Amino acid sequence: MILIKCNDEFYTKIILALFAQKKIPTTFEKSKKYFFELNIFFENSQLKLTSFTKSSYLKLPIPFELLFSDIKNHFDNKFIKVGNFNYEPINQSITRNKQSINLNYIHNIIITNLILNADKGVDKIFLYKLIWSQDKDIQINKLDTHITNLKNKIKKGINIDLKIVTNTGILKLIID
Repeated sequence: MILIKCNDEFYTKIILALFAQKKIPTTFEKSKKYFFELNIFFENSQLKLTSFTKSSYLKLPIPFELLFSDIKNHFDNKFIKVGNFNYEPINQSITRNKQSINLNYIHNIIITNLILNADKGVDKIFLYKLIWSQDKDIQINKLDTHITNLKNKIKKGINIDLKIVTNTGILKLIID
């Protein structure tokens, strides 16, 4: 999850919609949990991007693919240390001992929310609605299947037994 700060409300909504198309979770609400922060400032005929210690300037107008590429460069090799593995939210991958696996969209949403909510856990129904917002009926076994598939993929790909427990409908990642 990336917190987007922008000096133009109109462009903020457009940028969030474009990130959604790329399936990169973003928010502009400071109250939500996030991994990284990206500041986007529109100044005359250029765009200034700042994150961590990196800044870049792009001339407007700019194709979204070029903008997105520059934004990805800001977060390249930026990871979250989780127990004995590293999670790269932007690349949607998990790495351990130079072995890496790429996650699909659903697995990435699951792991993102488990990591962001490692302290209290995440409600299964909330997570289900986040992934399958168009479903009229909630089928928790569908989510459980994807969680099992995620655990199996991580075990097979980088030999980690991901520990996810459920207690009264709350999923929690157990980090050693």
